[in-house]
Amino acid sequence: MKIIEVSSEVAHKVGGIYTVLKSKAGETVKRFGDDYLLIGFYDPHSFKVEVEEISPPETIKKVMDSMEKLEIRCYYGKWTKGDDARVVLLDPYNYVTKMEGGDKRINKIKYDLWKSYGIESLWAPYDFELNVGWAWVVGMFIERYKLLEKEKIIAHFHEWMAGAGMLYLHLKKADVKKVFTTHATTLGRSKASMEEDFMKEVMNGIKENKIVDARDAYKYKLESKHLLEKACANNANIFTTVSEITGRECKYILGKAPDIVTPNGVDLSDFPKKTEIRDRHWYSKEKIGNFLHAMFLPYYKINPLESLFFYISGRYEYRNKGLDVFIKGLAKLNEKLKAENSKKQVFTFILVPTNVSGPKEKILENVLIMNDISENLNTFLKDNKDLFVLDKMERVKKEKEYLRGLKQKLILEIKDGSISKKEYNKNKNIQQAVELFKNMKNEGDVPSNMCYKISYENDKILEDLEVVGLQNREEDRVKVIFYGTYVKPGDGFINLSYYDTVIGCDVGFFPSRYEPWGYTPIEAAAQKSIALTTDLAGFGCFLKDNVGETKDRGIKVLSMIGEDKEIITDISQIMEKLVKMDKTEIENLKKDALKMASLTVWSELIKNYMKTYELVLNGKK
Repeated sequence: MKIIEVSSEVAHKVGGIYTVLKSKAGETVKRFGDDYLLIGFYDPHSFKVEVEEISPPETIKKVMDSMEKLEIRCYYGKWTKGDDARVVLLDPYNYVTKMEGGDKRINKIKYDLWKSYGIESLWAPYDFELNVGWAWVVGMFIERYKLLEKEKIIAHFHEWMAGAGMLYLHLKKADVKKVFTTHATTLGRSKASMEEDFMKEVMNGIKENKIVDARDAYKYKLESKHLLEKACANNANIFTTVSEITGRECKYILGKAPDIVTPNGVDLSDFPKKTEIRDRHWYSKEKIGNFLHAMFLPYYKINPLESLFFYISGRYEYRNKGLDVFIKGLAKLNEKLKAENSKKQVFTFILVPTNVSGPKEKILENVLIMNDISENLNTFLKDNKDLFVLDKMERVKKEKEYLRGLKQKLILEIKDGSISKKEYNKNKNIQQAVELFKNMKNEGDVPSNMCYKISYENDKILEDLEVVGLQNREEDRVKVIFYGTYVKPGDGFINLSYYDTVIGCDVGFFPSRYEPWGYTPIEAAAQKSIALTTDLAGFGCFLKDNVGETKDRGIKVLSMIGEDKEIITDISQIMEKLVKMDKTEIENLKKDALKMASLTVWSELIKNYMKTYELVLNGKK
């Protein structure tokens, strides 16, 4: 048996399907070896970075040669970032743009899809034509491969982008078993991103035994992709999706429920080992702490070392990603802590990219100064730690922790000037740190909520932070930084990759109202960070089915089915409970989060793919 998996994201990082295929490749190769082949879209840059070109086996070479005669360029190799799985990447451009009978071939392909499946594409966008042309030649490749191959072939197509290849095989009656997987419907994703209460619409529709109004696809100018997706779901031998909640979406949007659910997994070897996580956490936390000092220290004292770091990340879909309830939950937490005269501080990062025109120069300068201060203090502590660490056992067991605390103490002494009264104030590194601190600048009366300048007016996140009173005043217990761009090494502020930023934080919040699966909470937990997902996310539903109640667990499932007021209260109470925990309780939750992340390893979840292939071989449809 041969397994051929088809996606435009094979060895080509575009979105989440790349992560699915890359992380799953190792387990699939273990089971099928060279009988597993991936077919993708040829991108010259991705090919150089991701693939090692090698000579193809004889049968595949014959197919490639026959395709080359039609001006379809074919490339074969090992996907080095996908556990050396074998890949064929196709470049369809010359073939689909060539004139034939007075018209381009792509228009003939679109006509065949309309005539046979009712897929209207007269006004289709360029990306539709690009993907349909590529997928069509993929279908041609598989058809030719089957003519030379005696073994049974299962061709597994991901998303509408690969769908035309499946329909080609169906149209040609090729002796190939066909699996189609949608990771989210195009119409559903669009309706959700337009801030509609889409999942409420889905639930009500299913309850009333209705499907979506067909005119909605035209309203969103998605008729070509929607109709292609619908044709694939209805003509595949097996139709799958990634979660139970997306299965409901499919039933409502496509008029067809999936035959089986194939949840997305992770390869934990892609993340730091358990033994590495603690040191990497403190390394990243110190880097983030330097940034926070640069933001806040010109105004007032802070103590990042003793504070929890919250974060939220994702696309700028304000209601869909739950940014509204997250910000209002933070505001309730802030008011509660202030009313209790709490000394706790919570630093929150909104890692949501938007359009920015550049960094705020004064903050950027402060970061550079703070980095120099940090280096001077590190040198001082390294050279003089015997002055502070007296007990040998304490030195052996807790030296790093103790020195981190001392460094924070020195920073606060520099801020309030009390360092001038200490016996070590004559040290040259201390003196340099004090002089450097004098050069730090502020802008305005309170620290900004942003370190970047937004290139437009009336930003929803900033407006709501102001409305709810999260303005980074000294009395505010909850401080909020809207990062505004992708966090990455060399960005001038945090200077860490996204994953290294996550490992330096304590809790990731992902209160989505629409999330077909949701890798972000798994990625957080895999790096020993507490995480929150929802019962409207595929992963959240998976946890409810496999774990049950998560109130006291390291990954929490927030109910989003209800009024906003209730949701805001619930998320605020979760935040408050975390803030009031001691270090041991937080550490135990982090360990539990890592344990829960292991429920999604591919070594377990690959069984759903195996069951899919068993079903299709047993003659489903």
